[in-house]
Amino acid sequence: MTTKKRTLRITPLLLAGAITLATAPAAAEIRAVWSSRFGWPGTSAGASQTNINTLFNNMVAGKFNTVFFQIRGQCDVFYPSPYEPWSPIITSPDGVNPGWDPLQYAISAAHSRNLKLHAYFNTHTIWQGNAPSPTSYPDHIYYQHGNINDPDHRDWMIHDAAGVPALDGEYIWMNPGIPAADAHVRREAVYIVSNYDVDGLHFDRCRMPQPGYGKNPIAVARWDNPATPLANDGPGNPQRLGWDDFMRDCVTRQMVNIAGQCWLANREVVMSAAPLGLRKQSDYPGYPSGYQYGYNRAQDAIAWMHLGALDFVVPQIYWSNTDAGLPDFNHVYNGWLTQANATGRALVPGSNISKGLTEVHTHVTYQRANGGAGHTIWHGHAAGVNLSTWDDAGKPYEGPASPVQDFPWRDTEGVITGHVFEDPAGTTPAVDAWITRNGSTWTALSSG
Repeated sequence: MTTKKRTLRITPLLLAGAITLATAPAAAEIRAVWSSRFGWPGTSAGASQTNINTLFNNMVAGKFNTVFFQIRGQCDVFYPSPYEPWSPIITSPDGVNPGWDPLQYAISAAHSRNLKLHAYFNTHTIWQGNAPSPTSYPDHIYYQHGNINDPDHRDWMIHDAAGVPALDGEYIWMNPGIPAADAHVRREAVYIVSNYDVDGLHFDRCRMPQPGYGKNPIAVARWDNPATPLANDGPGNPQRLGWDDFMRDCVTRQMVNIAGQCWLANREVVMSAAPLGLRKQSDYPGYPSGYQYGYNRAQDAIAWMHLGALDFVVPQIYWSNTDAGLPDFNHVYNGWLTQANATGRALVPGSNISKGLTEVHTHVTYQRANGGAGHTIWHGHAAGVNLSTWDDAGKPYEGPASPVQDFPWRDTEGVITGHVFEDPAGTTPAVDAWITRNGSTWTALSSG
């Protein structure tokens, strides 16, 4: 870990006489916007770049300071990666290099405006829809590891509770608990922080599509060893967890592994994630049934923060405070704040702009008055969204621009990371080697 130099600041005595007091600076907070991969791409490089510039100009005018800019959605990307193909959203025909680097362009455009750019990155989605339409992607993870029509090439695909490859209509999902898939996703994240001047990585879709899913044969073999009489004693299950807890542990370990290896490459990159708005059903007794709870879908962002893999969490609290019979933003926010404070990490709630500006503005002021580190809106390209008005009189960002929230634990915490090999020559990375250290009860697992 790099040690930062400390500078002693000596403040001179003020001389007597008339002085003019400057406007007090705004308190540090994150003022963020999600920029979806479906929002900024245009029909050409010029149109795409115009969309990016328009968004960033409006953000500056409204005194926002952070953009979560999506550059990976479904195992294809918006930058020249050696490991994954170009997104069909930005290429024509599919898979052809568009001749420019959207990620680099966005970074330069953001930094020239003093905006922070966090690369927005889906972790567990292979393809949107039940089957891909392009056929020009033989190297896409779908064709290699997620093709439901090809039993020899679907080993990373999500399986349901009965062990059957599963579709959910929205995405083809990557199965938690597959070390090779974990290593692939991690490699892509490390490539970004090693080659681009991003200010952070922002993760989404870090979960399963349905409760109880995940019984892929590879994951099941890591969970339990059928050759022994003991329960839940597989090589990837040092805590001997039950199935649902094991799936959550797999996603948590992936987030820890990504953070560890990324910080090995670039210690300054900030980590965040956008979990489902409702974490756990027991956190909200009395809520009607039918809601998605992240905890049931192998998503436990509080554990990610507790283990140090996130600097802040951005739960998708997409409700207002006025809809009868639905969750209230303030109530859900309070539950997250209690949990985040217990981990010593920061909370930056996300609101859906579809709830209306007046309502969403109240979310900003509520979190500001109740321990939040900022606020995020979904999403900057939505029809009718005018970010430039957010600093108008009486609006949340009226007054001076705000510096971004700092994360003091970055000066006091470190990351232990390294490589474990199966052979003395160091050519074959080990999977599920158990690593412990004195003074800790945590058992780390090597993951390829």
